[in-house]
Amino acid sequence: SWLWWINGVDRAGKRRWPDAAADTYGAFGKYGNALIVIPSLDLVVSWSSSKMDELAAQNEGLQLVAESVRKKLTTQGDQFLLDGQPFKMWGIRTASATKDDTQTDHLIAQLDDYLAHGVNAVTVFYMGSSDGGRYDPFSPDGLSVDPGHQRRMERIIRACDARGMVVIVGIFYQHAPFGLRDAEAVRNVIRAVTRLLKPSRNIIINVANEQNSRGWEDTAAVFDFREPARIIELCRIVHQEDPGRLVGGGGYDHAKNPVIGASPEVDVLLFDTDGPQNSGPL
Repeated sequence: SWLWWINGVDRAGKRRWPDAAADTYGAFGKYGNALIVIPSLDLVVSWSSSKMDELAAQNEGLQLVAESVRKKLTTQGDQFLLDGQPFKMWGIRTASATKDDTQTDHLIAQLDDYLAHGVNAVTVFYMGSSDGGRYDPFSPDGLSVDPGHQRRMERIIRACDARGMVVIVGIFYQHAPFGLRDAEAVRNVIRAVTRLLKPSRNIIINVANEQNSRGWEDTAAVFDFREPARIIELCRIVHQEDPGRLVGGGGYDHAKNPVIGASPEVDVLLFDTDGPQNSGPL
């Protein structure tokens, strides 16, 4: 007999196979026999081995399969590499593209045109931007992400991966609705998102948009994103959950940016301008 399993998210925000694609599902029988389907990778995988009975072994096997076909973004010195080849990144920000299916469909429909004009990266945020869609996809305790937003984010990431493009995945955005109840809930969001994105390797995580913005005054009583130490702390949590993940943050304060960028926990300094003066009020 066979039992069918999907890679759903449990109440703790964890998937059955955390390093496998979210749409993975399969039939599992006695003695380690399995037939697994991964639609997003256009793959069917099968194995027959009693050593694959344990979830940890299954997860490791599925991770190796995904890594063999997915593009991986890394750094070497001051260069980005995609699958080991130099990758000069040129991108645009479409911050609210996970608001609903219409927004997501629209972005994906433009990707080929973007790429034809030299745009090989897009920035998309989980939390709705201040000028676009205002939404908060996180539970008050930070342990779970709205399934619709997660599904749409993964669609964008997969569509970019298929085209050799990169996604800068932002998590928090100033002035957006903020329902997290305390600082630990903020940390839980970072953990939950990092775990959910673990199978995707063509991304950079941006923990917070424009961390020095006055827009963060609204949430400072819960978590003061304006402090570089807080941004570094969130980047550290990302690395604790996924040591190989590229992560960063920054803003437009030319005194704070070097503090953030110099931290060993920060892989990428994500700042807004490189001019001699600040680009906006603090």
